[in-house]
Amino acid sequence: MQINRSTKAQIKGFIEGFVEALLRDHSPRGRKAYDLRPLADSSAKGELKPFHQALLPEGILAPSEFERSFSSRLGSTFEEAAKLIALGRGYEAERNYRVEGDISQAQFDEIGNIVNEVREDGFLKTFDDYVKRVVRVKGPKTRPLTVLSDVFVGAKRKKFFFEIKSPKPNKGQCLEVLERFLRIQAVYGSPSSVKTYYAMPYNPYGSRKEQYSHWPAKSLDLENQVLLGAEFWDLIGGRGTYAELLNIYRKVGKEKGPDIIRSLVRT
Repeated sequence: MQINRSTKAQIKGFIEGFVEALLRDHSPRGRKAYDLRPLADSSAKGELKPFHQALLPEGILAPSEFERSFSSRLGSTFEEAAKLIALGRGYEAERNYRVEGDISQAQFDEIGNIVNEVREDGFLKTFDDYVKRVVRVKGPKTRPLTVLSDVFVGAKRKKFFFEIKSPKPNKGQCLEVLERFLRIQAVYGSPSSVKTYYAMPYNPYGSRKEQYSHWPAKSLDLENQVLLGAEFWDLIGGRGTYAELLNIYRKVGKEKGPDIIRSLVRT
C-alpha cells in the first residue's frame, strides 16, 4: 500500500466535498425529466441556448450541464490529491506555489526566442537542452519574475514543479507551460535539482505513453518533460499510487452516485 490510511481518508473527504458542492450548484429546479425549460431572454454568463432548451427536456439538459461543470472543475481534486499524497510521504507540498526571483533581461529574451522557435518548428531538442541554453546566458539579474506552479513538491533535495492540466491541451497552452517552466529554471539556475513537469492525471489514449498523440507530443518534450497517468502519480507516491488513487475516486462514485442521479433526474 503506497497511500497511507490517513491520506486516503483526506483525499476521499476532499472528493466527497467536491461532489457535494457540485450538487448544490446544480440543485433541482422543480422540473421533471420530461419537462421543457421556459425560454430565457438573457444570461449574465452568456450561456443562452434557446434551441437546446426548445428541443431537449430537463432530463437531458441537467445531466449535461452537470457533466460540463464536473469536468471543468475536476482538476482541483487532482491538485489536492497530489499535495496530500506528497505530504503523506513526509515531503513539502503546496498548491498554487509562487516562484519569485530575478533573472537577466538576456535570459528573459532567450526564453522568448525558444518559445517562438518551438511555435514555428516544434520541439527539436530535449527540454534539458533548452534549459541549459537559458541558464548559461549571462547578465545582471534585474528582471523580477513571479511564476505560479499548480503543485510544488520538495523531496530528496530536489524541487519538483508540476503543471496539472487537461490531457488534451491546445498548442497555445503547451507553449505557455514551456515558457513558465523555462522561467522557473532561470530563477533557480540549477537544472539538476529543479524538475519541472507537465503532468496529466490520465492518458486518454490508453495505458502506454507511445499511444498518446496530441499537442504535448509536438510542443513539449514528451519523453522527459511530460508525465502521463501512472507516471505522474507513481513519481509522487511510489509504484501503485495511480491504481490506489483511482480506487478512492471509485469508492466516492459508488457512494455518491445515487445522490447525483436523484438530484439531476426527476421522473
